[in-house]
Order: sequence, then C-alpha cells, then structure tokens
Amino acid sequence: KFGAVKGIAYDIEKAGIKDDLIIIAGDNFFTFNLSGLKNRFSKLDKPAIIAYNFGSKEKAKRFGVVRLAKDGTIKEFEEKPEKPKSTLISTGIYFMPVQYLGKVKEYTSSVENADDIGNFIKWLNAETRVRAIVPASGEWFDIGTLDGYREIFMKQNGLDKKKRDKN
Repeated sequence: KFGAVKGIAYDIEKAGIKDDLIIIAGDNFFTFNLSGLKNRFSKLDKPAIIAYNFGSKEKAKRFGVVRLAKDGTIKEFEEKPEKPKSTLISTGIYFMPVQYLGKVKEYTSSVENADDIGNFIKWLNAETRVRAIVPASGEWFDIGTLDGYREIFMKQNGLDKKKRDKN
C-alpha cells in the first residue's frame, strides 16, 4: 500500500502521464462544475486546489484549513486545526500542471512520511505558490465517514432534519 501521494507518484510514472492532471480524493461529493474550474486552472499555469467556504470554523476543524493571500495563492495551510483561522477548506481536489508532475516524486523521495496529501500541498506551496480556486456556485460534502455519507444521502433524497433524526 503506497498511501495517497506515493500512489499518485506511482500512477504518474507507470502510466507515463505527460499532461495536466486533476486529482480527486475518493471521499468527495460535489455539485460544482469541474470543467469550468478546469478552464480557470489552465489559465493559472500553477498547481491549484479547489477550496470551499464552509462558513463555520467549527465545521472547518475537521479539514485542511486554507488562508489566502490577496493574489489567490495559499498564505497558510493547516491540517485539522483546533482553532481554524478561516472557514475556507481544501476539498481534496487538486490541479497539477504537467511541468509540476515531477514535484510529486521529488516530495515522496525527500520526505520520510509522504502519505498525507495535505502535507504534500503544504510542502508544494513552500516550493511554488499554490493557487486556490473557490467555486462561485455549488456545494461540497465529505463522504469519507458514515455520517457524511448519510448527510448527503438525506439531502439528495429530500429528507428533512426531522425525518433524518428518525432514521
């Protein structure tokens, strides 16, 4: 078992990927338009993450919290902070231009515990400023837990809070 970042490095090498890459963590459910975001990303020519504004620091505690500089680059990235400085979180959706694909292998070769993709983004941001793209519309949900999966299932099936509590 490689872990997230080593698995990505392995896939890039084995598949001989020589094009821009979109990486989507498997615990994502989102309703925003990815093709429109890809177009914005392509114009940046820099690695980018999709960030989502939860509007709640309490909810943000469970994720990688992002603070942005005025130019849209990541000013600070903190994984699951006790006291988030922002309500903006990393969704686990990443854009990697082809010229930066080698950074994935460089990271896995230079860092002892290279499994966590949040730590990779933090490292990559120190190497080359990573941009954050915040979708203008749509929603994002973490379905990596049973509670998260239930929340989106209930919402998608039009079940209100009272009905959810009974189930």
